[in-house]
Amino acid sequence: MNTPSERVRGILEAALKLPPKERPAYVDRACGGDAPLRQRIVEALFTAQECATAIERTAPPPSPEETIVVAIPPAAPGEKSGDRIGRYKLLERRGEGGMGTVWMAEQSEPVRRMVALKIIKLGMDTKQVIARFEAERQALALMDHPNIAKVLDAGATDTGRPYFVMEFVSGEPITIYCDRQNLPTRERLNLFVQVCRAIQHAHQKGIIHRDIKPFNILVALQDGVPVPKVIDFGIAKATGGQQLTDKTLYTALEQFVGTPAYMSPEQAEMSGLDIDTRSDIYSLGVLLYELLTSKMPFDPKRLVQVGLDEIRRIIREEEPARPSTRISTLEAAEQTTVAKRRRSEPLKLIHQVRGDLDWIVMKCLEKGRTRRYETANGLAMDIQRHLNEEPVVARPPNAFYLFRKMARRHMLAFGAAGAVAVLLIMGLGISSWLYVREKEDRANEVRLYKALAPQLQELEQHTAELKKQQEEDKQLRLEMVCTLAGRSFTSKAQFSPVEKSFAVITRTGGVTILSTEGKQLHDLALPRDRVTAIAYAHDGRRLLVGTEDGNVCLWNPTTGASQTVFTNAGWEIGRLVWLANPERGVLAHNVDDKLTATNFSGLIFRVFDGQVLAKFSSFVRQDFQTLAASSDSRLLGVLEIPNRKRAGFLLDSESCEMKAELWDNEYPSGPLSIAIAPDNNTVAVGYAPNHLSLWDGAQQKELRLVNAHNNWVTSLAFSPDSKRLISGGGDSTARIWEVQTGKEIGRVRFEGESTYVNSVGFSPDGKLILAAAENDVIVVAKALR
Repeated sequence: MNTPSERVRGILEAALKLPPKERPAYVDRACGGDAPLRQRIVEALFTAQECATAIERTAPPPSPEETIVVAIPPAAPGEKSGDRIGRYKLLERRGEGGMGTVWMAEQSEPVRRMVALKIIKLGMDTKQVIARFEAERQALALMDHPNIAKVLDAGATDTGRPYFVMEFVSGEPITIYCDRQNLPTRERLNLFVQVCRAIQHAHQKGIIHRDIKPFNILVALQDGVPVPKVIDFGIAKATGGQQLTDKTLYTALEQFVGTPAYMSPEQAEMSGLDIDTRSDIYSLGVLLYELLTSKMPFDPKRLVQVGLDEIRRIIREEEPARPSTRISTLEAAEQTTVAKRRRSEPLKLIHQVRGDLDWIVMKCLEKGRTRRYETANGLAMDIQRHLNEEPVVARPPNAFYLFRKMARRHMLAFGAAGAVAVLLIMGLGISSWLYVREKEDRANEVRLYKALAPQLQELEQHTAELKKQQEEDKQLRLEMVCTLAGRSFTSKAQFSPVEKSFAVITRTGGVTILSTEGKQLHDLALPRDRVTAIAYAHDGRRLLVGTEDGNVCLWNPTTGASQTVFTNAGWEIGRLVWLANPERGVLAHNVDDKLTATNFSGLIFRVFDGQVLAKFSSFVRQDFQTLAASSDSRLLGVLEIPNRKRAGFLLDSESCEMKAELWDNEYPSGPLSIAIAPDNNTVAVGYAPNHLSLWDGAQQKELRLVNAHNNWVTSLAFSPDSKRLISGGGDSTARIWEVQTGKEIGRVRFEGESTYVNSVGFSPDGKLILAAAENDVIVVAKALR
């Protein structure tokens, strides 16, 4: 008595011998009333039909001069061009498989675009076929890769037949595209690597394709660049216990699933051996074989002529020829055609394929799957190694092979080394008969060197001295113009922006204007108030004066006139800055710890009437350390002590919005002084205990850092050309720095230990420097080269 498997095989082989139109009636008679048996026979017939069609498609593509005519079977009853399925209008039928028909359709909403719509065929709505159809839809939905066609939508027709909508790929099978475009081997390999990456993505999602072949890999142009797209996951299989559909999806042991010419031995065997991702590696090897040779490992004509059992035996037992061997055994005319499609010559093409590519392909086509590449990504990486002239994993390494690979990667260096070797050999040949003369020349050289040794030593010493002199030339030589001491001056002084004079606050609470030679020019003494802050206008003719009672006066030193422009009794004015255009001033208060978040300690006001334009309450909570403004007055530098933790900010003087925060946890004591270069590109920040940092204000990026002083960096100022910076410190010094290199180029030292230099500045022409220390000493010096 026949087993169920033998009965299915007998009915199937008999049906395949009949014309297609007579097969349904024969299957009905042979199966009788056994509906499950009939379902399995029908599915096997469609699978066999797909196999035969796929084998025929693997025939070599025509030459570029020939015309390809693709015959599409007549449309199945039920759908025709112009029909609508949901929001999709069918335009043109593009293909038909064992269980579904693919249409090019137009989506009307929510966006208008061209899509590919795959719908199950009439008469194929059996439980098993529907399960496979839904499995393909689920497999595509799981993946998101640029080289895999995307699922866009899914649904069912009015009659209940399922369909799904995919990204429309208007392209050619990869082998036909490569041959039609005459792509060289290297470009074919680059396309193949993209296919491997797509299959790797599917494997990572737990999907085995099981039907990798050229007609399931279409190449389309995207922005002029060829991009392969993997399609048709109709017989895909899930791994790791994952289910692609909640419907029953069962593949019988004797059911032949896949395309024979691209099928792995374990897939063709139809045994109980579980199929894993390495089955797809075999199919990729067949595809690579075809891309390299335009031939297949096994002759498609032979596979068409033999039965299924013989096909399985060939795949399981016979070893295909290596790709280079296959090309070399072709007839001369066919060899020329194959090479021409790769823009090469027969001998050169055989040389390109022989070696690494032979090993890579044959590793993919191993009968035992444990000897193949473990992953598609591993195959892609080996192809990339070949393209980069690196040793490939597929090939057993030996010393000569590794050396040859290294030589190809470094061809220029090895060529140069070879040329040097030739020259060395020639030199040795010539030197053999000049040996005596060469010894004499060497002796002469030794005598000459000994004779010139003192002169060479002297030259080296002179070079060192010259270099030292050049370094010294970079240093500024400072010549004292005047030194004022013991005259009850405070350490708050400021150069006039236009005249050779400066203003200084006295210990008695007034303001004195002195010339750069130390001559007293003008005085201001307020009757009831002590001056705590001063700021020159940009024209140098007026001076803002802040007091300890919170008042701001506008003083004209030339006329002696003064007027109060801002009154805020009770809060001491700690800092003042005069902005350029429009004429506005900035003030900061020194306040106590009782200041709440609803108050403020900094504001911008109109100089002539004291109208408040903006406050800093959103940033500042306690004392200001210092203020600075850019030359165009668009940036305002602020240092403060919020909650007793110092911080630095750059604000927009128009909106008071924060532009940057100058703070780094590397300096936990925080910033103490700030200055903005006239070119508005660089911000200098002085930190405690002794760091000086230069910032790119726009990028909020620290440019360089120097250990500036042996104590706190208390004051900073840029030269008018932004190339130099002067800093005052708590180590009794004022130091001048080169901004570009961060090197110290000049220094002024005050008497006494740890005397704080709290005011520094450059004259408008940059030739004079000003430094005022807390020990009542003010220095004006001229910078000389």
